[in-house]
Amino acid sequence: MISKRVIFGFTMAVVLLLMGTVHFPVADKVGTSIFMPEDVSLPLAAGEPFRIDNFNVQRGKGEDGVRDLSRAAGVLQGSDIAAIQEVSGTIFYGWQNQSRQLAEALGMGDLFAPTSWKWFQPYAGSALLSKFPVRSWAIDQLPAAEGDNGYRNLITAVVDIQGRPVTLLITHLDRRESNALQLDYVFERFVASDGPTILLGDLNTDLSNEAIQQMLASPGVRDAIHESIGQFWRLDWIITRGFDVVQGGHTPRGISDHAHYWVELAFTDTATATAASLAAGE
Repeated sequence: MISKRVIFGFTMAVVLLLMGTVHFPVADKVGTSIFMPEDVSLPLAAGEPFRIDNFNVQRGKGEDGVRDLSRAAGVLQGSDIAAIQEVSGTIFYGWQNQSRQLAEALGMGDLFAPTSWKWFQPYAGSALLSKFPVRSWAIDQLPAAEGDNGYRNLITAVVDIQGRPVTLLITHLDRRESNALQLDYVFERFVASDGPTILLGDLNTDLSNEAIQQMLASPGVRDAIHESIGQFWRLDWIITRGFDVVQGGHTPRGISDHAHYWVELAFTDTATATAASLAAGE
């Protein structure tokens, strides 16, 4: 005969298992700094270009079925700021969340922005990796259409780049009906931002989207990936205002189901002044 203790233990195990499978949204958060290792080296002198990357790493799983986050770290070498999507918490992928794993491999600071709790931990979300100090940050839940329960968020961070404040917006949008709502929300934040601003992320929509076309037609707004490597179909974006694009590149799909993109940027006024100086023979 099965004892009451066994029945109780089995019941509790089932309850915990069921509770663990439920997603819970993560509350909005704000802060004034991010984790930054003591030996991180601040990149470059004032006026020099800096490199910014975007990569949906798919939890480190490649199209070959191998899960190896070190391959993502390999293509991010040389980055000064990186926006990462689809990074996971700790239970299944290591003792530290994947944001911190990448940051340690690259010698960068990091901010992990999980969208939900599952299995009693911050489950998955986006991340900011940076060699530049962060003045402030906020993580906000994005709006969703009725019936869409895939939680999404937006990281807004003010980063001190070469002594100047730059606003970063990092996100991973839903691909369902919520996409239009979320895209409008993010673009409103981009337009409302003062000064140099960079939007990075997996927007889950391409250049055929009218909202993206209208945004790119705005004065000073640039599709940095297109300017550096040409236009082709993609869902991943680096959209800037206040910068000139110096160069860029990408790593094709393979170590993730998304390509990795990077661009080097220079403040528009700095780049203009440098060009004028060279033209004058100074």
